Amino acid sequence: MVINERGLALIKEFEGYRSTPYRDPAGIWTIGYGSTYDKEGRRLTGEHSPVSRDEATVLLKIGVGSAERSVSRLITAPLNENQFSALVSFTYNVGGGSLQRSTMRMLLNRLEYDNAADEFSKWRKVGGRVLPGLVRRRAAEQAFFLSRPEDKNATDDPHERRRADGHVSYVLRILRALMGRGAAR
Repeated sequence: MVINERGLALIKEFEGYRSTPYRDPAGIWTIGYGSTYDKEGRRLTGEHSPVSRDEATVLLKIGVGSAERSVSRLITAPLNENQFSALVSFTYNVGGGSLQRSTMRMLLNRLEYDNAADEFSKWRKVGGRVLPGLVRRRAAEQAFFLSRPEDKNATDDPHERRRADGHVSYVLRILRALMGRGAAR
């Protein structure tokens, strides 16, 4: 399986584009759409040359390929395309090693999808600090994970559709509440 277009758009939205190297909140050299390696697989440094949007997209696809392989290797539970794509976005951001050690992976592999989805929100800190951007990203990944794929292969089971739609509505209500509280502070 490969990431779908909505998943790729989610990564691009939250990573943003930067043509020159910068240190992310964890202090890791990054460029383009959150890439930490160059085309040859070497770790980025501050001396890396600027990249165009097209070059950044190539680097993104290399990194996404690595995240796809990690998700495919580590998750044995059946996944729909939105679940897979949400997990690829998550793994692109935190790394395959973090997915491997996560409670989320263990719950998924025990087919505890709802409990696994609840784990997204726990991955919101860098260096012990909660980052608002990660809170928003994890809420978006969780809602995407719980959403029903819109392709012809999607299930027509009304119970499953109602459950997923209910989760998405619940997550969006929480996100709106958090955003409202954050704006008041």
